Amino acid sequence: MARLGLFCWLLVSLSVHAKPDVQISRALDAMFVDIGQLQTHALADYQNLIATHISPNIDTLSMAQLILGRHWKRASISQKQRFLSCFTRQFRTNQAQALLEWQPTRWVLKEQSFNANETKSALVMALSHSQESREFTLRLHRIDGQWLIYDASYLGISLLKNFKDDYAVKISNQGLNKTLAQVCQQYPEVVKHLSLAGTQWPPFIARSLPGKGLSVEIVSAVLSRAGYTVDMVFVPWKRVLQGIDEGEYDVSLALWKSPQREKRLLFSDPYFINELIGVHHKDSKLVITNLDEALSYSASLGLMDDYAYSAQIQQYPNRRYMTQYNALLRDLASKDLDFSLLDRSVAQFYLERSAALKNSLQVTTITLESKPLHIGMSRQHPRANEVIRDFNRYLKMYLKSHDYQALLDRYKLKITQ
Repeated sequence: MARLGLFCWLLVSLSVHAKPDVQISRALDAMFVDIGQLQTHALADYQNLIATHISPNIDTLSMAQLILGRHWKRASISQKQRFLSCFTRQFRTNQAQALLEWQPTRWVLKEQSFNANETKSALVMALSHSQESREFTLRLHRIDGQWLIYDASYLGISLLKNFKDDYAVKISNQGLNKTLAQVCQQYPEVVKHLSLAGTQWPPFIARSLPGKGLSVEIVSAVLSRAGYTVDMVFVPWKRVLQGIDEGEYDVSLALWKSPQREKRLLFSDPYFINELIGVHHKDSKLVITNLDEALSYSASLGLMDDYAYSAQIQQYPNRRYMTQYNALLRDLASKDLDFSLLDRSVAQFYLERSAALKNSLQVTTITLESKPLHIGMSRQHPRANEVIRDFNRYLKMYLKSHDYQALLDRYKLKITQ
């Protein structure tokens, strides 16, 4: 049974526009990268890999119907939902155990076949570890325009049939309710939920953006890979820090480090690098090629309130703090402010959405200061060390993934770290 579980290592999302073998190859490459980044090899690590790469792409409903057979038709809606939930956890655990016991290092696609109308496919694959090789047959069908795996066989033994026979015996001996109770008790749901708090800061945090912003998407993806579920709360910046201190929220979504903040907060590794650039009116005589030069003028400098600028910037004498980006940019456009230091991506976001501002303002092409971007948790939070450790581990894997690069491409951003 454990050996059959290895087929889950190959489960992927299979587009109707691509052959299954192409998608399998891509999935294997991505999985190898993630496994290679693991610092430890524990069951939880592989459960998270299964949940990230596999669970969304399994036709669990078809498997459940085939496994329970006539019992599925007789089951109530609540019994069906319970079985789907508990069986999914059983399935994920079995596959994780199989991966943990035997980790293949090479793979070869030996054969691909389809039925007459190409609604079903079979892939024969050989996976190898050291001198040992094992051959699996994956069975897929096309559901709503997507290829999904619903069965696999090893040495001619069907995974689906194994599950079906096992459940048939248990249900025959003790009934469906007791069987459900046992499997749900053996594979309980582990709730790992976190509330993320942040304030409007497009394109990193924004209600109006798909995925609610780059930071929300990155942090949510990394924590999901680490086995957490999250919800996002938008609140004013001061309320973010107050809520973190008071335990109302678990994670501050986007932070720059400062000595003051490090006294009360535990920071993650950086997941992005903010690049501060100069912004001033196009008619300005200012020439800004580095931070020292920018701060050598007596000109008025606009900064955002409560941002962890470096001490050098915060000691600039002629500075004015603002609470809204639009107000700051309008003051620059009207020459009420001489210049500002803003994150490059934030400046581009606002200027691209206002022709008047874009025509009036100029941004420097040179990065004046780099600010690593982190998540943070209160040092008093009972799970702070665990969550930050998990985030850091899975961040390393995520930053090497195709998903991350696709996200940056969608936001039209490049990272410098």
